[in-house]
Amino acid sequence: MSIKRVINTAVTKKTVNNVRLFMTTTKLNHSPNLKKKQAPQLDQKKLQRQKELEEAKLRKQIITPPIDPDSVPHPFWFNADRQRQSAILSEKEQEERDLILKDWSRLQMNNHMACLQSIKIKVKCRTNALQELKKESEFLYNQAILVDRQMFPLTLIGPVETPPLDGYEAPDFVTEKK
Repeated sequence: MSIKRVINTAVTKKTVNNVRLFMTTTKLNHSPNLKKKQAPQLDQKKLQRQKELEEAKLRKQIITPPIDPDSVPHPFWFNADRQRQSAILSEKEQEERDLILKDWSRLQMNNHMACLQSIKIKVKCRTNALQELKKESEFLYNQAILVDRQMFPLTLIGPVETPPLDGYEAPDFVTEKK
């Protein structure tokens, strides 16, 4: 039976007591004066110990990242039957390749010489500027030639172990007692 029909029948019979005209929910029992229940206090030392134990377990575990399959070549790739045969070129093709290689070498040499020339010009300009600065002020010249180790940090580490020299006998380090 639909709600509309129920309301219509209730109104016509004038007995509204049997029909609920309004929808209600349960009342909310809220009292601002009541105190909330407090959560049980946890022992801070106990929590700290548990945390330390978990961290120790994590430190003991050896974490190894998985191996990248692309970093290890497959042994099948190195089989002798997989090796390509060198291409057999005709004399004309070989000459063309040689000429292209010579042109490339010339181009690279010209680029190298141009780079050296530009460096030479820059060094010459720098020395001229430093000479003029020295004529103006000795203090400014000294400040200009100082090396700023903060801007360009440089640490040189030599060989730690060297091979022994042939025929060299190390001296005995016996201390004399007095």
